[in-house]
Amino acid sequence: MILKRGDGWELDLENITHRDDKVASNYRRTYSHNIEVNERLFVEILNSRTEKQDKKLRQQLSKYRKDIETLIQDI
Repeated sequence: MILKRGDGWELDLENITHRDDKVASNYRRTYSHNIEVNERLFVEILNSRTEKQDKKLRQQLSKYRKDIETLIQDI
């Protein structure tokens, strides 16, 4: 098709050589949308927790922080 150099061959060549650009653009758009959806969900979930849930969450995060600090020191 490209070698015939019929009408529109330039567009065909561009579509083949820039295919990854289009995929990357679609991927970035989709990824960005998904990040926004997740951020909204996290905010809603975090803002809806009870005091008891908040205390438990903070304790767990503190444990994770200590674990990460220990891992960093071991490197």
